[in-house]
Amino acid sequence: MFYPNLTGELRLLDGILTFFVPAFLGNVFGGTVVFSLITWGQVRQEVMNACKAATR
Repeated sequence: MFYPNLTGELRLLDGILTFFVPAFLGNVFGGTVVFSLITWGQVRQEVMNACKAATR
């Protein structure tokens, strides 16, 4: 992104809107999903046991 901006092939605003914003949003939402799945994998058994104990 730096070189096209430096040479004038790409305006700064276009670079931000077409690269940095989508990359940022993808990292935020993708990271949230991955973190949630990893966390659920770690606590799933405890949650299932607590649900079974509550229904007895």
